Amino acid sequence: DVDLVTIEAGPNDWTEITLGQVGDIGDDTFLGNLRQCYEYLTEHTRARVVSNCISNSNDNGGKPFYKNQFGYTYRDYMNGVRELSKYYGITNIDVAGDLLGWGRKTADLLKDHIHYTELGGAVVGEFIWNKLKLVEPFPRFTKEEASL
Repeated sequence: DVDLVTIEAGPNDWTEITLGQVGDIGDDTFLGNLRQCYEYLTEHTRARVVSNCISNSNDNGGKPFYKNQFGYTYRDYMNGVRELSKYYGITNIDVAGDLLGWGRKTADLLKDHIHYTELGGAVVGEFIWNKLKLVEPFPRFTKEEASL
């Protein structure tokens, strides 16, 4: 019985499992696993669901076209999150793309390949908070109102 659930997927996932397709439902792809999460949350909770795409340091240490062992870039995974979120009507906050310009604006914000500096944490935190404030909760009804 919560109003909001946020999901961050990608940074620890993209080197461990293949991307898959938006229609996947199984455990053997990144998007299949994420879809299972979305379906469970949208069918079994009353919460608004928000996904976050967090930067992976210039989309992989300044190498945005670097491909993992499955042949996909980090941005491919984040684009998959965006597409799947849109399909389920889930708000997507793409920090890597919308705030950090796919790695072009990270010099003072990241202290290593993924962790933010104090300034970076403040900037990213404010960006996410400003987006979360726009997400309207589902209305709450009393038992009497719900039975009408």
